[in-house]
Amino acid sequence: MEHPCHRCGSPVDDASPFCNECGAPQIRFSRPEVPVEDIVVSTQLDSVPAAVPQQPDPHLETNRRVSERERTVALRSALKGAAIAAVFCLFPVGFAIAMPLAGFLAVLFYRRRSWRADSSRRSGFKLGALAGLFAFMIFGLFVSVQVSIPASRDEFRKLMIDQLHTLQARSSDPEQRADIEYFTTPHGFPVGIALGAVVSCVFFAFFAGIGGAVAAALLRRRGPPG
Repeated sequence: MEHPCHRCGSPVDDASPFCNECGAPQIRFSRPEVPVEDIVVSTQLDSVPAAVPQQPDPHLETNRRVSERERTVALRSALKGAAIAAVFCLFPVGFAIAMPLAGFLAVLFYRRRSWRADSSRRSGFKLGALAGLFAFMIFGLFVSVQVSIPASRDEFRKLMIDQLHTLQARSSDPEQRADIEYFTTPHGFPVGIALGAVVSCVFFAFFAGIGGAVAAALLRRRGPPG
């Protein structure tokens, strides 16, 4: 049997290895076709193991609890010292020592219940100033309750105006006397009360802070109370 040559198309016998016309070899080898498999890409993420929750540091947790307790002790100590000092403010003689007494007692009460070392003068001043603010608020509450009574209100207003007139008589500056006269008027009297309250608050905090700093220095030298 014959087959056409793949180069020139001439008939070639099946047993002949070459074409008689062009000499092209008739034995050809072809590479076997390898089936291409479909590659499937998975879009699903592999399950990631859940992160193990970290255990809190016991030292940090202890420090946090100690700090919270110390703040609570400081607030309670400041309130106790302020309450005692506010009672002293109700007496004319005790008003002068009430402000530094508030800071001193606040540091004293704090030292008795605190777990920490001796307080510095700066810490004592801060705690004393806080006690002074509390003492001012408690004393202001007492005064507000007393002034809410009509008879006491009129007496308080008369007392304040008399003091302003006394201060005005002692002043030789015309401008200063005019300013003092303004505070005796119905419009200026509330302004004077507000300014007096602000100044009193600053004095309470400052002198109570001084008392707290003194208490911190004295208690450090003498050691904690028994």
